[in-house]
Formats: sequence, C-alpha cells, structure tokens
Amino acid sequence: MENYRQKEVGLDNDAPAGKSSTTTSIWTYPILSAITYTGPEDFVVTIQSKASQVSQQIAKALAQRPEVVVTAKGVAMNKAVTVVEMLKRTLNIIVVTEIDTCKATDVWESVSGDLDRMHVVRNTPRIRLRVTKAT
Repeated sequence: MENYRQKEVGLDNDAPAGKSSTTTSIWTYPILSAITYTGPEDFVVTIQSKASQVSQQIAKALAQRPEVVVTAKGVAMNKAVTVVEMLKRTLNIIVVTEIDTCKATDVWESVSGDLDRMHVVRNTPRIRLRVTKAT
C-alpha cells in the first residue's frame, strides 16, 4: 500500500430519498428495515460530538416533536448509545434500535503513474435509535 495514497474517502452509497436503501439489515428490534429515516428530526452523532451537548439538543427537539432519530456509524455508535442512555435517565422515553451496515467506497491512486486506481468498498456498521416520548 506504500505505492498508493487515499484520494477520496467514501461516502455512503445509500440511495437518494424515496428509493430503496443499499443497507443490509443485520439485527433489528423490532423489525424496522422498511423505515426510511430522513428529515429535520434526525441527529447524526460523530466521534467528535459532545455527548452532553447532543443530549441537550435532542431533549429540546423532543419537547417540540414526538419522535427523533439518532444515527451513528462506526466507532461513534458507542457515543450514540451513551447519549440516548443519558436521556433515558432524565426523560420518560422509549427507544427502538436498528443495527445494520452501509457501504462506502474509497478511492486510492498510485503514487507513481504506472499503477491503476483502486476502488475499495467497505461495510461500515450503523445504528439508528428511534427515540419517542412515552405516554
């Protein structure tokens, strides 16, 4: 790999809104694979996110809406679960969890011009936590 450098870090190959997703469901409780999560009620947790700030934003959103969706990929999945568990301690909420994978394509170019470009497709784990107010 010393002859290659990473040119583009892949994004999700998820289909645009309204079309079927390219994800493969691994584990779902309850089965939610047909649900598409898009819209202003979505929160994406990254590894740089601060758990306390995200939980405050979600609490504010739950005051205005009955349901929000928290999404995280890869190593940020642990932080997303932590955020939702923090909310469960303070608010009366119900959480439905979906775990699946999404595909990302990375492009590697050769340092010297005599080698071909490489396209590496990798599967990244993803978690979606649907948070609703309990009645």
